[in-house]
Amino acid sequence: MLGSGIAGLSLAEILSRNGWQITIVDTSTDIGGDASRCTQNWLHTGWLYAGLPCPSAMVGCSTSLRLFQRTYERVLPRDVVNVEADNRGITYPKSAAGWFSSERMHYLFATSTYDLTPAQKETWSSFLDDVVLKRLSRLGYPTNELAELPEGLAALMRSWEGDPSGESKYRVIPSTDARIDTRRVLSSLLKLLGENTQVIAGARYEVVPVGDRTGIRIDGELHVPDLCVMAAGKAIPQLLSKLGAQEIAKSFQSVCSPVVVLERALDLPNFIRFTPNLPETINHVRYSVSSGDVSTVGSYDFHPADQRPDIRPFVEKVCGRLGVSTSTVVGSYYGTKTELVGKQERRYNHALEPVNANTYYAIAGKFSQFPLLVHELSQKLGLRIDIANESRGTLAMDVAETAPELLVRAAAAKRHAA
Repeated sequence: MLGSGIAGLSLAEILSRNGWQITIVDTSTDIGGDASRCTQNWLHTGWLYAGLPCPSAMVGCSTSLRLFQRTYERVLPRDVVNVEADNRGITYPKSAAGWFSSERMHYLFATSTYDLTPAQKETWSSFLDDVVLKRLSRLGYPTNELAELPEGLAALMRSWEGDPSGESKYRVIPSTDARIDTRRVLSSLLKLLGENTQVIAGARYEVVPVGDRTGIRIDGELHVPDLCVMAAGKAIPQLLSKLGAQEIAKSFQSVCSPVVVLERALDLPNFIRFTPNLPETINHVRYSVSSGDVSTVGSYDFHPADQRPDIRPFVEKVCGRLGVSTSTVVGSYYGTKTELVGKQERRYNHALEPVNANTYYAIAGKFSQFPLLVHELSQKLGLRIDIANESRGTLAMDVAETAPELLVRAAAAKRHAA
């Protein structure tokens, strides 16, 4: 398994559950994957993609939500995989050990806001009703507007609009999106791999073609595994090129998006300002660290992964949008996403496809979609999800801290030193 992020760990777990001997190889010394440890802990259930021309990303997130319990009910207790998703609705039972938190993401759908053109003001509301909300309703999601807005959220919308009744220019709907503790998920999967799994962190390796198979040369020694899964995120195109699969490699892109971490959690619900004018989006997601909750702030801004411009203008921009001082920022970073886009600008779907006789490439698309990868690999290889395999024991390892955790800890150490 090349890579230890969510794609690598989830696929390694189902293989281990079915009796495969696993070796995880990662160039980083930090287990958990760089991209997987940089997310905002936002569980996507389809809402963010309901307005795209192709609904596949929306459907993928919704399908994945309904696969969590089915995929892990034999290996993890229900208070860990604490989501109930069926025809009766979506709930996240409260649990101190759970992957999920019931705090919902609020969608602030702009309808007649400052950034909409006259033409958009005439058509956007109809598009929301006829496409976005209709698609979500077909998935069984409630789409009722929030009856009473939290005062802090209403005040924020008034400030954006420069209007004492600015909140009337939005439709605020609590979604089925929730918080997902990504580090807790990664740690659960890592431990499930069992005591016989080998993890090589900080590895120096290369892939080489061996006939119609892939060989892995580690520290000069060549290994030809029965199965090789390339789950190395932004390194996948380079690995594919080494195997002569340049055309497939060209279909991938990696982008980076800025995230700001505040020293404390704002008195606001989790939300996204949803508008057709993508530069005017902003999202706020609470994030749990050892000292409590902090706020993370992101947007639709993105850049090629190898071009990371000065992040300070973004920090100033989002702090201004939220009405907070930049002095409340403990840090900021660029999170990376790897996508199989083909000729499209962006694509948010998972992907699992063969490269040669013993090799697949794998990307989760969004962290939330990893159960789709597990089920697809199970179908391709005839793996079972309805078994436990308790004989494998527990792997005594932990994933590294996430980006927000590192920033908060570094800021605390700096204050203590002062």
